[in-house]
Amino acid sequence: MELWYNADLCGNLKIETAHEDRTTAKSRTWYTVKYVRCPVIWASKMQKEMALSTTEVELIAMSEGLRPAIP
Repeated sequence: MELWYNADLCGNLKIETAHEDRTTAKSRTWYTVKYVRCPVIWASKMQKEMALSTTEVELIAMSEGLRPAIP
């Protein structure tokens, strides 16, 4: 089983409206879980938490990607 994941820090951030809509400060995660080189799980979504660093964003992405793969 393989896990591929990535995320961007505040990829949806809009400076003009950030004080009104805090959801724009959330990062986007994508992940793919492959079994025998065939993707069995794929997702792309906004993270539920606000991260303060790119390292934290990547760790959240890895955690999100592993959850559906663990029975």
